[in-house]
Amino acid sequence: HLDVFLRLCEQDAVRMAYVVNDKLIPRMIKIGFKQLEGIRFEWDDSEELTPAEIREVERLLLQHYDIEAQYFIDKYNIPVKPKAQTQGKEKQSLMNGGQNAGHLAPNAPQDPFV
Repeated sequence: HLDVFLRLCEQDAVRMAYVVNDKLIPRMIKIGFKQLEGIRFEWDDSEELTPAEIREVERLLLQHYDIEAQYFIDKYNIPVKPKAQTQGKEKQSLMNGGQNAGHLAPNAPQDPFV
């Protein structure tokens, strides 16, 4: 049923675009709306992602690619700077139970929950 409904909606959209482009706009130009000359109506069929979906896409991209900081500056209008180098050492220290900060013990587990 959904497929039938979607096909009907698509057919209606095509018909509406025809009416607007081939009937309405030419008649409006004829009565004085000269700014519409050369204009065509087109549906925007692109899908909008929810904020949660956008975050997930960005998270996946960041896992596999180096993304320019300017992308996040432009998109979110916030200043972005690289993480401090000390965070890596702190993580290693935590993974090692707080011992030998800066490097792992020879037999230290790689996962703190193991």
